[in-house]
Amino acid sequence: MSEMGGLEIGVPGEGGSGAPEALSEEAKQRFAASGAAMAQIQREEKRSKKRDTRVAKTILQFLQDDRYTHLFVLISRLVARDCPSVLILSILSLINEDCRTVVKEYLEETKQEMKEAATDLVDDDIQ
Repeated sequence: MSEMGGLEIGVPGEGGSGAPEALSEEAKQRFAASGAAMAQIQREEKRSKKRDTRVAKTILQFLQDDRYTHLFVLISRLVARDCPSVLILSILSLINEDCRTVVKEYLEETKQEMKEAATDLVDDDIQ
């Protein structure tokens, strides 16, 4: 059997020493980075869901006002076309102060998120 070399291929202690340690260290780093990325995605999804819920509540409050029932058809068509809720809210903010306030808060949050993302990109490029 030794002539074919079949059993001696995986003999420990011969060549390739240190490779498993390097691979496991690299794997640990990749797992840590993946875990951090997943946690960040979950935080963003939670924040987005919270924001969307608030936007939907604001739109519903707006529609409960009898003065704006004529806009119900417009809003329902926008929803049917799967328009982002913040777009609908932005349209409503032109005539409603509560909607305007929510849009301003949304834009401030988005602005802050963009700054953080830009900072992260710059930091990654530097490293």
